[in-house]
Amino acid sequence: MKYLTEDQILDSLSRGKTVEAIIGKYEINGYPTIQWLAIEKGRDKKHMYYVVFHHVFDEKSEGLDSIYDFSYVEPDDMYGKIVSEFESYNDALQFSNQKFSESLSQFVSEGYIDELIN
Repeated sequence: MKYLTEDQILDSLSRGKTVEAIIGKYEINGYPTIQWLAIEKGRDKKHMYYVVFHHVFDEKSEGLDSIYDFSYVEPDDMYGKIVSEFESYNDALQFSNQKFSESLSQFVSEGYIDELIN
């Protein structure tokens, strides 16, 4: 798996692409879950960057192959939960690393996160 460099992350975000990173695998009441984070450039507010938290049940054992198809732990957060917004990429990345995990330096382009969970 090729992780994105900081320059690649910035380039992706400036082109309106989302980058994602695994936070970790956890268990809730005996059910495996996965948390991941996305940083995306604003759709309506083009100058903003959003940090979006996702928490889903790991449903690989039920025949689902993609994390994007897994059920959310909190149904109201079905498309993730915006935890913060920033005017700069650097602030969004720094917040992500401080709030969630130092391992978030391992970002991938949107759509490739499935390779990190297999």
